[in-house]
Amino acid sequence: MQFGLFPRVMWPMSVYEVPLSKVEKLEKVVNSYVKKWLGVPRCLSSVALYVKGILQLPINSLVEEFKCAKVRTELLLTGSKDRIVSGLAPNPSKGRKWKPKVAVQEAEAALRHGEIMGNVQIGRGGLGRTSGKPMWGKADQKEKRRLVVEQIRRQEEASRQVKAVSLAKQGQWLNWEGVERKQVTWRDLWSMESNRLKFLLGATYDVLPSPDNLRIWTDGDPSCTLCSGVATLRHILSGCKVSLAQGRYTWRHNQVLKCLAAGIESRRQQVNAEGSHKKGIQFVREGEKSKRAVKSRSTTQEAKDWQMLVDVGGKLVVPQEIVTTNLRPDIVYWLTGSVFY
Repeated sequence: MQFGLFPRVMWPMSVYEVPLSKVEKLEKVVNSYVKKWLGVPRCLSSVALYVKGILQLPINSLVEEFKCAKVRTELLLTGSKDRIVSGLAPNPSKGRKWKPKVAVQEAEAALRHGEIMGNVQIGRGGLGRTSGKPMWGKADQKEKRRLVVEQIRRQEEASRQVKAVSLAKQGQWLNWEGVERKQVTWRDLWSMESNRLKFLLGATYDVLPSPDNLRIWTDGDPSCTLCSGVATLRHILSGCKVSLAQGRYTWRHNQVLKCLAAGIESRRQQVNAEGSHKKGIQFVREGEKSKRAVKSRSTTQEAKDWQMLVDVGGKLVVPQEIVTTNLRPDIVYWLTGSVFY
């Protein structure tokens, strides 16, 4: 779609007078095929496909590209150095729902207002941490066109954010804090398994067939089979007390940890069983030169009382001779007087 459909339809949309309603109908058709290709349910909102939020897909909105193309055409015609072209610039789009001329005026007004406000600090970084935005008054004609198109894209992104707020279930990701953003590339889409991508989208926007969702879609039982609580997606992934007590959430992590601990434990027993390497005095005969001195083994290499604790099957407590802490490292490997995590 990104490299096949867009190049074919964007040029006719840029040149001919196409109303926005026609483009929106075409985008609905595109969305249905994209959802089918991704393997997600039809109830997934189109916001999930184009929003730049917690999970960003490499798919552009047809409506957004259409508006940017029309605005670009409007700016090229009205900003032409030829007075005849700039004075008789035709309307690049027909319809009453959206007009490029009005959109350009609103974008330019927003840019002028931003210039008056100046570079506002965003985030928790210190002063000067973020790079300044180019000023509208100091930009040339080409730079102004780019700024206006970027402002149109920000407006479209803001409208998607507003729509996401109105979604009770699929907009819960807006309330997440401290979550690392995931940007899926086309390379990831081609290399990722279909079930993994389907789970990633479904878990982010809460459209997986959990008992709670099945109760809404059909007429099922929303209770959890383990603890009899409401089996929402959050409950299944991280909120069931029975699953936590049985170690279901940490089972995969523990299996990997057991393999690592088995290799370290075999080496620890081997080192502790070895005898100490004491080197005798080497005498130098008359007329001979002494050999180059070999660096002596360190204290840790000579030690034979290594100990190890692994956080599998119980709550690991760091020995008090190492440090007093409430942290639970996966493996503690220590020697009397030395600490190694």
